[in-house]
Amino acid sequence: MSRDELQELAALYAVDLLEGDELLAFESELDRNPEAKRAVERYAETSDLLALTADEVEPPADLEERIMGMTDQSEEPLMASGGDADAAMETKVVGNSFSWIPWGLAAAFAITSLVLWNQRTDISQRLASLQAEYAHRVDSLLVSHLQEMNDLEAELRQLESDGALQNLRIAVLKSQLESAPNAQAVAVWNASQQSGRLTVSQLPALSSDQDYQLWIIDPAYESPVSAGVFNTNEEGTLEYAFSGSESIADIDAFALSLEAKGGSDTTPKGPIILMGN
Repeated sequence: MSRDELQELAALYAVDLLEGDELLAFESELDRNPEAKRAVERYAETSDLLALTADEVEPPADLEERIMGMTDQSEEPLMASGGDADAAMETKVVGNSFSWIPWGLAAAFAITSLVLWNQRTDISQRLASLQAEYAHRVDSLLVSHLQEMNDLEAELRQLESDGALQNLRIAVLKSQLESAPNAQAVAVWNASQQSGRLTVSQLPALSSDQDYQLWIIDPAYESPVSAGVFNTNEEGTLEYAFSGSESIADIDAFALSLEAKGGSDTTPKGPIILMGN
């Protein structure tokens, strides 16, 4: 039995509209299926609530008189003779046989509403669960990545303080953007080789008409020295090998700017995205 069939039969069972083989089959299902029991309990509670929400209505003042009048009229066909009595009885039977239709339609509408309401509740719960799981995974990845970057920074600082990296200059570039506060990069510069490597993370990828440009700030030059242009991938990461457009003797800081495609030939013309020393 599919989930949808189970829900529909549970709704019918809750309002006593199952009969015959369907009733026997569903009661057998109830004995071995806990989900069917829970569904019947939910629909029964909901139908009780629907009944309780109905407003009380005062009966008309002449209700008793009308009922007594209908009783008197119902006895007249029995006293009539021949075809008149038969016709009156047939009219009464036909009238009674169709009197259940409005109630049947109302019951069917109530059952359909209960099924749809239950399905909507299930979908909402599943959506909320997926959203919570997605948010948790994103938070876990961010925390893990930030921890890795912090550990790397501490290790590099320790190596530098121990003198193991005498020819290397290491800088951590922090975000200057409110829109990407977690963006950062680590620049490692080898003075003897006049080359370096930049590792970037969580820096949004740019459109095709823009580039990021790396700058080396050397006090020997009036303007920052360009170290090339690049763009990140869709994940916002990149490992980029660079060298300065001029010979570098000393480094005060590194900076990363947002430029038009191809970058700037002289000084940064766009906003500074990352900076560190």
